[in-house]
Amino acid sequence: MFGEFGFGWDHVHFQVNISKKYSIQDAEVMLKSRSAKKMFECHLGFRRRYPRGSFWSG
Repeated sequence: MFGEFGFGWDHVHFQVNISKKYSIQDAEVMLKSRSAKKMFECHLGFRRRYPRGSFWSG
């Protein structure tokens, strides 16, 4: 479940409640991979801007 969102110039902050069965790193990987996949599906031009699929920074 997502909490409050905060938007910066080039980034977003938000809180997420995750099940204890997932580590923070696991939740981060799932969030980044699923949201990137959705962005590439919905916005076809992203593939030209991010040809290697690296939408999120480390």
